[in-house]
Amino acid sequence: MGVLNGARNLKFLFILLTIKFIGADVTLYPHPSGIRSSDKFTVYVNHQQSFTYISTSDHRAQEVQHAHSHRSVSWTSFSITRGHAIVEVHTQTDFRQCIVRPKHYGYHCKRTGTKTAQFTIDSNRRMMSVEFDYDYGSTHKDITDKLLIFADPPETDVPKPNTLGVLFYSAGVTDLGGQKHLNASVQEVYLAPGAYVHGGFITTGHQSVKIHGRGVLSGEKYKFHDSRFNYALINMDKGSHHTVEGLVLVDPPYYFHRALSVHNTMRNMKTVGAWTYNSDGVSLGDNGLVEDSFIMANDDSIKVTYLRD
Repeated sequence: MGVLNGARNLKFLFILLTIKFIGADVTLYPHPSGIRSSDKFTVYVNHQQSFTYISTSDHRAQEVQHAHSHRSVSWTSFSITRGHAIVEVHTQTDFRQCIVRPKHYGYHCKRTGTKTAQFTIDSNRRMMSVEFDYDYGSTHKDITDKLLIFADPPETDVPKPNTLGVLFYSAGVTDLGGQKHLNASVQEVYLAPGAYVHGGFITTGHQSVKIHGRGVLSGEKYKFHDSRFNYALINMDKGSHHTVEGLVLVDPPYYFHRALSVHNTMRNMKTVGAWTYNSDGVSLGDNGLVEDSFIMANDDSIKVTYLRD
């Protein structure tokens, strides 16, 4: 079973831009046509623009009283094979100081011009918040307009389109119309760089399933606690030995990821746009593993559940 973006695929860009500098290999991801870019930040990596997504809270604030309005999170992702990457951020408001968190990375953010910041990344598997003194969280309840930078490792084990047992979503926009049920014939779901999928996935068989890639899985079009979703954007309660890897999950109607079955792994995942309560990061069953992941949650970040027979 090979599925290339499904019946609702929109126009897309296939191009992956690889920038090679002395001592550095950086791959920028394509952006899907029809998805708006951030109006808060513009990001360049080694002097080439890296598409910057944005998720905003206003639609959730209209749904539920506990969600704050006028909040946003912008993010960009790219991969580094080796060497260093120079990141330049252009803001809408000028600033004096900026910070890259976590601080233990040791990345020094400096103002290099009006509304312009720069820092250097020396490795992949780096997930960063870039913060500016006009919007520090210490002076507000939270940061109003967040900026996240995700430096991925290069992909491995990329399936080919139309491979038996693989659902393949190429670069572009796909609307699943809710949570797609993965029956016993599906062993793998792949979201390519530049894929933007509205909806979610739920396992229904006993086989192990791998959901991975460098794309985005979004719940923004679905209402809070939408009945078409079973607890999470990705639900892997059924089966065992599942893996989710590499994706960005954004604005879920419930949890981002739930896998109460056993021996499941979450690796190099990013969850953003947790605007409502009950936006837990990940809930895992026995012998679960979470590693090299960035979790923005509005409830429990990591929930470990022990299930007795």
